[in-house]
Amino acid sequence: MSQRHPNPDARQTIVSVVGTFAILWAAACTDPPPHPQRKDGALDYTLPGPHAVAVQRYPATERHPPFLLFGPSRTPPDSYSLAALELDPERASQMARWVSDAPPGCPTRALEGTVDGPIDGTELPVVIISHCYACTASSLATVASHLATWGVAVVAISHEGNTLYDAASGNGAALDTATLELRVGQLDAWLASGPSGVDASLHPTDRVTVGHSFGVVTTGMLAQRDASPLGAVFIGAPAENPLIPGVSAAALTLPTVWVLLEEDNSIGAIGNQLLEDNVEQVSGPTRLVRIPDAGHWSVSDIVGVDASTMPGCGNDTRQDGSDDAFSYPPAAAARGTTAEIVATAVLPWFDGHSDTDSIDVLNGWNGIVVESQ
Repeated sequence: MSQRHPNPDARQTIVSVVGTFAILWAAACTDPPPHPQRKDGALDYTLPGPHAVAVQRYPATERHPPFLLFGPSRTPPDSYSLAALELDPERASQMARWVSDAPPGCPTRALEGTVDGPIDGTELPVVIISHCYACTASSLATVASHLATWGVAVVAISHEGNTLYDAASGNGAALDTATLELRVGQLDAWLASGPSGVDASLHPTDRVTVGHSFGVVTTGMLAQRDASPLGAVFIGAPAENPLIPGVSAAALTLPTVWVLLEEDNSIGAIGNQLLEDNVEQVSGPTRLVRIPDAGHWSVSDIVGVDASTMPGCGNDTRQDGSDDAFSYPPAAAARGTTAEIVATAVLPWFDGHSDTDSIDVLNGWNGIVVESQ
């Protein structure tokens, strides 16, 4: 592995025959198992990494918004719900009701890990997640958990004022540039003060951003202004768009991977065309990844918790104007595919790879299409 990775112990590959490994594991049961590998010997980021997961909940302070911190742990994992990720009892009860009332097979009902458990490792690289419009910090919990198994710390910001809870109470922020400024300011606030207040060892200058929907524009603004992220993954929206101006795709010089949801029922066919235009305009290395039949919330753990997030699970009509009926991919499978795409893009950046060609290995896998520009 490259020396760039700040936590080589957390990513060390152990090559051993089964018998020898069993002896080593018995002698030091706290050591992580080997990293999954493909047949060619390369690490296979579509599989879970060798670590258990802990997720820590942090409240808002005067200096930063509330956030979740996912990371690697040596604590044996338990099962927890999305509601367990909410510090506020009213929000926890609301999430529990939403998930209970949702159609079976839509939102995530259980994840593996330890809530408020210890995060292990030294100077962990950081992924910052910005959630979709009127969503939650737990919206991409499957993505965050998968990255954490590979020894990465994942910060999932709660964009207060623009959460699902705010929208449900009738106090949600508008989809406009003022809310964009609010959200970017929340990321700035965490970068300025969040890392020093966590019970984990982070290397916040070694970071990548991941955005979904409005989170694409949010992290796009950050990447346009600050060239320090090693790369960015944009899911289900164009960063530059006329609805929420501010980002110039041509100004994005860092490596970017764009995930296009073929049946996106939020931004629609026009939004997907704008996303494709963004990919053609960026200045840095880039790849476009198409997930067939996926809807706007197919990638999310909160798909189907209310009417606004229902598109992406079950049956619907296509976005091409034909009104042909089709079925979205099974929600758990779509979330897993998204997590594996993100990991395959992100983890090589932490090892000093400054291109996007690592994602090419996924072309044709689970039906996805990878396109270079």
